[in-house]
Formats: sequence, C-alpha cells, structure tokens
Amino acid sequence: MMENNFSFWYPKIEGKCSVLKVPESLIFKVPERIQEYFYLDDPEESKREINAWLQEEVIPVIKEKIKTPFFFVKNGTFSNKFSNSCFSYDTTLLNNLMDINYVAVILGAGGLSELVIREYILSDDSRTAKIYGGLPLRPEIRVFYDFDGRKVLYSENYWNPDYVEKGLYSKTDRIVFSHEKDYICREYLRYKEDIEAAVAKDMQDVSLTGKWSIDVMYDEIQECFWLIDMAKAEDSAYWDPGKIEK
Repeated sequence: MMENNFSFWYPKIEGKCSVLKVPESLIFKVPERIQEYFYLDDPEESKREINAWLQEEVIPVIKEKIKTPFFFVKNGTFSNKFSNSCFSYDTTLLNNLMDINYVAVILGAGGLSELVIREYILSDDSRTAKIYGGLPLRPEIRVFYDFDGRKVLYSENYWNPDYVEKGLYSKTDRIVFSHEKDYICREYLRYKEDIEAAVAKDMQDVSLTGKWSIDVMYDEIQECFWLIDMAKAEDSAYWDPGKIEK
C-alpha cells in the first residue's frame, strides 16, 4: 500500500509533465498521536485534538500556498469523493478529513499517515453536471501504463456506465448520470488516443517501476488535461491482465 501513498508517487512525477497538467499539491505528514484519534470512540476529543493540529500546523501553510478559496482534500490514498465533493474552506477541513479517514478505516483504504491538499480544478456549472453531492462529472480516462516497458497497456473510461451505474444509490445521481453518460462516453472516445499519447510522453522519464493506473481528467474551462491520480495497477478498478497484448 505504501507505493500508492501520494507522497511516494507524486514527487516522482512533479516537474516531469509537459503535456499533462498536474495540480499544485501540499503533503502533510500526520503525527502518530493525531492518527490515533481517528480510532477513538470519543468524537469530541478527537475533533478537538485533530483541529488543534490543523490550526497550528496545516491551515497556515494552506493559506500561504493555495491561493484559491477552496481546495481538494484527501489522505495518502483515499479521497472519498463518491460521498462528497471533497473541496473545502478551511472552516470545514476538520469535518472533511474526519469523514475521509473514517471511511478509509472502515474500507481498509489506509492513507491516514498523510493529509494531502490539492489545487481544485474549477468547472463550468453552465456546461458540467455534478454528481455525488457536488463532484463535477467530467470526462476522465484511466490509462494503464507499464513503467518497466515504458508503454501504455490500455485505457478505460473512468465513468464506464456498466461499472458506475451499479454503485449509484442516490436517485438524483442516477438521473444526472443517465442524462450525461452518452456525452461522457463520446468524449472518452474523442480524447482516448490523445491522452494515451500524452501519458506515453510524460511518463518516459518518471522513476517508477511496474504497472500503474494513471487518471487523466478533461478541463472544459482551460481545454486541457490534468493528471489527477495514480495507483498500482493491481489495486485499481478496471485492471484486467487479460487485456494486455502478448
């Protein structure tokens, strides 16, 4: 799981991408004493101690480094973006972090040793629908890349209806996705080759090994592609060794 931690892979791609854009990101190591509060049964004590750490060591750095009024929040491996929009003013950072790490503990997703604050990529509300309580539903492609062979293996539509629709429990989300899925699928086919080419170019000099998934999202405002996440292939949805050409 350590290789999936943001602090492992992000420094290796930072400054390496010339085609894909990469959000500005801050990584905070969470002290062990603070990590323990995510397991306590006393929510008030946990909130008090975690918030004190955030106010003293985290929020001042965010205010200095992140110039937008809101930002994307995750731990080392998990964002819980399917339950909330995961952007936050500093006044709600505590609740977002606690929610993310609570679900991470339940799912065994890990990542509690890190807090990651990332530049939030704005969306055009007049053109882009939202899902999961505020997450912009934009074209996104998961590219599987072999760092040993330095080649793209294959790609998948991150919002593949066959996969996504089974997990939509909100009536509103089902309506939104049903309305947008044809557009998302068209855009996936439209951008697939360009994104694979961009990944192939930008990953050539990245010092990683093995097979990884690389998530790339289309930005409808700036009309560009953002590399927004990475993970080991075997830990990623849509990974299918049978799809790799011999």
